[in-house]
Amino acid sequence: MSDNEDENTEEYNMDVIEEETHRTSDFEDLIEYEDIITENSKHLTKSFGKFFESDYEFNDLSKLWENIRITLEPEFEDIDDLADVVNALVNTVQNLDSETVVLLREKDASEELVKLLKELNFDYGYRLDRQFNRLRKGRNWWSNIKTNAGFRSQRPTFEHELTIDYSETVVFNSSPNTTLILINHFAKQLESAPELVGEDVLLEMNKGAIQDVIDRLEKLEQDINDYEEEIDQIGEMDSEEDSEESSDTSEDQ
Repeated sequence: MSDNEDENTEEYNMDVIEEETHRTSDFEDLIEYEDIITENSKHLTKSFGKFFESDYEFNDLSKLWENIRITLEPEFEDIDDLADVVNALVNTVQNLDSETVVLLREKDASEELVKLLKELNFDYGYRLDRQFNRLRKGRNWWSNIKTNAGFRSQRPTFEHELTIDYSETVVFNSSPNTTLILINHFAKQLESAPELVGEDVLLEMNKGAIQDVIDRLEKLEQDINDYEEEIDQIGEMDSEEDSEESSDTSEDQ
């Protein structure tokens, strides 16, 4: 952005604002069967590698589950327990971060298990997350948005940078009012979604996020009202001063 770009940048990451994925049950399943998992660490690594070294972008993710299930199946008598462990392993590898590592250690996970999960996440977490989002949202899903506030031709403007599918960057600009038009447009789409795709879509909407938007817009409206009142008060004071100066001039004459 050109002249006088604001250094304060607002940024949102989809990984952060998506629904909570680090389920306690995942950790419990991994820790309960960590001996089986760590004893098969080399085979599990090969299971992930086999999937991602193929044309994984065109593969159903069920192939990855099948690779892991075949690796661990001889160690399990209960097929439901096996399914829980496979799901927990994939979920944790995809979403592993420093907070997850702390939580695992707090639950007494072995360092061998933590090390395996960190290695799998380093090698395959990014591609796994990308593939999940492509399947759930389409290949044009956005992973990150960053906004810079500044001026262009002495007018306030926002420059928005969208990251698509972790690879492509799209940049567009908006004024304060066209930014509000965008907000209103998205709100209308959410409002009409139950009629278009069914009421179950309401369960996909985060009420806390909706309240955050409401609170921000109410504060913005109050800020506008306060500033308009401040300008009016300054205008009234200036008028009174001009009136007094005019009165003094008349008396002098």
